[in-house]
Amino acid sequence: MKEKFFEQNGGLILKQKLSTREDSSSQTREDSSTQSAKIFTQDQLNKATKNFDKNLIIGKGGYGTVYKGFLDDKRIVAIKKSKIIDRSQIQQFINEVVVLSQINHRNVVKLLGCCLETEVPCWFMNLLPMAPFLVLYTQKVIRCITKHGKLVLR
Repeated sequence: MKEKFFEQNGGLILKQKLSTREDSSSQTREDSSTQSAKIFTQDQLNKATKNFDKNLIIGKGGYGTVYKGFLDDKRIVAIKKSKIIDRSQIQQFINEVVVLSQINHRNVVKLLGCCLETEVPCWFMNLLPMAPFLVLYTQKVIRCITKHGKLVLR
């Protein structure tokens, strides 16, 4: 079932885009602040959220639920589980993961990656509990343009 969801959620396309990006980064020697998104497994997702323990819910909204999660490397993350996924928007979702994972700005929560092995994709983001600003990852809030190979926020 995991493989089916992975494929339906654009996992093969994302893997290809990330490997292409990693190849070009190694050639241009980009710094680690623009590292690629990671594709997390369902096992990593379940472990990080303690199988979506209700006590780890830190937010709910019309589009999904956000859980506090714990990675093996001791990082504390926010994991957003969407309520629904529009299959016609998979390509857009994949493009957003690639672009948003490159953003490195002090007022923007860093997208670490996603899990595509579940019915709906889940986002992994840095959790900044005391951050003065929280910018949500939506097209309406963040507008990115590529300029000379670098991402610019405006």
